[in-house]
This record gives sequence, C-alpha cells and structure tokens, in this order.
Amino acid sequence: MKKFYFIELLLVLALIMTGCAARKAGPVENPVPAKRFYESNIDYHNIIPKINYKGNQSISVIVHDKRPYVLSGEKGSEYVGFFRGGFGRPYDLGTETLKTLADELVYCITAGLNAAGFTTGKTNKIVTIDIVEWMTVSGGGLISFSAGTELHYKLIVKIFDDKNNLLVQQEIKGADDLKCSLSQIYKAIPEGTEKLLSRILNADDIRKELIK
Repeated sequence: MKKFYFIELLLVLALIMTGCAARKAGPVENPVPAKRFYESNIDYHNIIPKINYKGNQSISVIVHDKRPYVLSGEKGSEYVGFFRGGFGRPYDLGTETLKTLADELVYCITAGLNAAGFTTGKTNKIVTIDIVEWMTVSGGGLISFSAGTELHYKLIVKIFDDKNNLLVQQEIKGADDLKCSLSQIYKAIPEGTEKLLSRILNADDIRKELIK
C-alpha cells in the first residue's frame, strides 16, 4: 500500500508545480492535447483462455468497445477501471501496452483459439464481441472504507458464418469478485479476465457453433 500513498503524494506535488509554472508562463496559444495518463497499468497481453475442446475451423475475432464513457471521450479506449488510494480518491487503470482494451481482448481470444487448434485466414466463422461495460474496481484506504476487487462486465457475443448469417448470440454480464486486495490486482485482474473469457468460449452454444 505504501506504493499508492507515494503515488498520491507525487501527484499532489506535480499539480502544485504545474499550477506554479502556468502562473509564471501565462496563457498558451493552441495547446497540444496531453496524452492520457494512467496511474497504474494492467498486463492483459499474456492471457490465454483455456478452451476445453479442439477445432479446425478458421475463426476471425472482432471486438467493439461500446462503453458509453469511452464513446463520449470521457475515458480512453485503453481504460479498464480504477482503484482507490489511501484517502478514497479514484485512480485510473489502463492496459499495460496502452493498446485499446478491444485490441487486447482480440489478441487474448485469438491466442486461446489458436491453442485449441483453430486457425485464422480464410474465415469460416466470425466471433464478434461488443463491450457494453468493462470495469475493474478496487477499493481501499482510510476514508473509502471499502476493500476487495470486482470485475464488472456486460458483453454481447455473436457468432456469424462466412455469409454473415447470425448463428448464436449471448449476453454475458456480471460482477465477479476477484477476491484480492489492492496490492494483488496486477495478478488477480489478468487471472479473472482469463477465467471470464474461458467461461465464455466454453459455453455450450458457443462451443457447438465453433466446432460445427
């Protein structure tokens, strides 16, 4: 937890210094938009969902991020949630690679399918996922009086054939308790994501269509 208190202190000092610099420099014409900054980052890039069946179809995976706060520009497409520091203040979490969450999920799902014998190329089936909600929430601190970490999600999963006929559609939503403290999120969030993706790909309706 000391790491996060130290981050808070650095951020406060940075804000003070930035304010002082702005007063000295005066107004700036045509400012360049700053890159999005995340106080901490989660590594999704080594996730491989565990698929309990084999297949030989060629599968394409497409993920669309339809989270309202991403579409509005309030949050970046690499945003994955937040944690609360020592005084309850929320700090944003982003992907470790700073690639979009949609790109990271495509990479993970494709890796899982490849490990199960599926290929890419001439497509027989298309898996699409709409991210309606995806947010990890980790609480803690002296004032927030909250602890633990949850993954909140709502996903629309569809499978199409190569003629764009809809074969199956499922809505998957929930809030999974990752059973970890703030200091354990870097391990627990990727593990929780892997379990969720494995659960989706092993669902009976999805399995039947992918191996058909």
